Amino acid sequence: PPQPSQEQFENLLAFHIHKLQVQYPNQPIWVEDENQRVGNVFIPLAWYQYLHQQPTFVLQVAKEQRLQNIVQDYGIFEATALIDGVMRIEKRLGGMLAKTIVTHLINRNYTEAFDLLLDYYDRYYEKDLHKHVRPQIPVTITNDNLTVNAIQLLAQATAYYGNNQQQ
Repeated sequence: PPQPSQEQFENLLAFHIHKLQVQYPNQPIWVEDENQRVGNVFIPLAWYQYLHQQPTFVLQVAKEQRLQNIVQDYGIFEATALIDGVMRIEKRLGGMLAKTIVTHLINRNYTEAFDLLLDYYDRYYEKDLHKHVRPQIPVTITNDNLTVNAIQLLAQATAYYGNNQQQ
């Protein structure tokens, strides 16, 4: 589906945050760490700055598991849509790497293509993670069961917030 306009995006974001706050008062809202730009829209600056002052729970998942998840999630898309995404970041990837990834996508070698993209995004994410001064709590995920992982993450969060409220 096409992305909303900037105004629609901001309205939808505010609506859904408000809805969560009403449905689950006094409960944290979990948000994936994102760049300020998400596709063609931008997270409002005040919200972006607020998010980057909050503790970050860094999920550490084996690369093989992450790669399997990505292939499962993105392998359903047409190769042309995936290639368009690669071409948008071609300058940052470098021409040779972008060409290699595109070739893998054309040949439907998604695991190889996403493996190369994962290396690129991991470096980018690692750099971005250290740009913001905030507590970072590592959470090692060794299971592919989402319920087990959620329980583990909530246990880490409970321990973190319990320890930090006493100080």
